[in-house]
Amino acid sequence: FLSLVKQLEFEVDQLESLVLVLSTSEQTDLFSRIAAARNRSNVLRSELIFKREIIAPLTERKDENVMQEIGEAKPHHIIHSSTRVYLRDVLDHVNGMLRDIEVGRDRINSLHGTYLARISVDVAQASNRTNIVMKRFGALATIFMPLTLVAGLWGMNVHVPGQTVDNLGWWFGIVGLCGVGMIIGLITFKKLGWL
Repeated sequence: FLSLVKQLEFEVDQLESLVLVLSTSEQTDLFSRIAAARNRSNVLRSELIFKREIIAPLTERKDENVMQEIGEAKPHHIIHSSTRVYLRDVLDHVNGMLRDIEVGRDRINSLHGTYLARISVDVAQASNRTNIVMKRFGALATIFMPLTLVAGLWGMNVHVPGQTVDNLGWWFGIVGLCGVGMIIGLITFKKLGWL
């Protein structure tokens, strides 16, 4: 199990270095690698807890008088003292590996949070870029709206102001008014930074 725990620690180290270095387009595999590392840590943890539950009672030293009262065999008849020392050493190693796995699990959870925060920042930046583009489209639509109104009026079969007059004064007045509206819109949106 020790090699598997060290392998898990190495994988977490790699993932920690990759989460901040990779660009957004290169991070498609990263989430699945984080999930796989989390699953491996959970499997290792459950296996080691099971081993600890088996080994721990074998290393305990019970009082011989109490054991005789309840009818249990004496400890030295069940497990030799040198074997008990060896089992305590194994139990220490199992507990150490469990601590390493817990640290790894904490790092994986932190890594997962960092990954999600990075994605959130990337999404916010993309949203801001989209908002800037849409703001510019809105400004351009507002600038060209008066021209669209005039084109719509002359394209319909309705009475247009100045239509019955022989000179072009009304026409130049309407087009000039639209031009002034466009210029005011351009200046306003330039000052606002929308264009």
